[in-house]
Amino acid sequence: MPEIKRSGQRMALILGLALLGLGLLVGLGSWHAYRSMADIKAHGVHVEGHVVNKSHTTESTQKRVGNETSENYEVRYWFPSPTGERIEATGGVSKQLFDTLTEGGPILVGYPPGDPRKNFPLDGGEASASTTLFMMAMALLFMFIGGFLLRIAVRPAIPTQ
Repeated sequence: MPEIKRSGQRMALILGLALLGLGLLVGLGSWHAYRSMADIKAHGVHVEGHVVNKSHTTESTQKRVGNETSENYEVRYWFPSPTGERIEATGGVSKQLFDTLTEGGPILVGYPPGDPRKNFPLDGGEASASTTLFMMAMALLFMFIGGFLLRIAVRPAIPTQ
């Protein structure tokens, strides 16, 4: 019986550490992405790009109760870098922005000063606060469960008589 308890504690320790690490990674990663995009939007370089083409895809996932459909709107575009190099990229945009864009037409692109390869379409291609808050909530849930499992793993055994 003690071997089973030790094995269960070891598993709780491993799973707890994994969930705690995953929670930290998801939380910090989503916050960093949101802050980086917000900084670029507020203080980055903004240039006019040109739409090469647009694509709209629909993915359907079958669930136990009905189907779930997600729609993705992507735009392929190019813009000139400060050195005159043509930089081509693809970025996801909101449906509202997608509907206003035309092939060959303009699109506003943002990037950090000195690094035009890290670009994204402005006004529809950046991380939203609601998505970031959702990811932070998921990260907190992972960390809570991980902490709970760690507590189980390091809890002293109750002596039996």
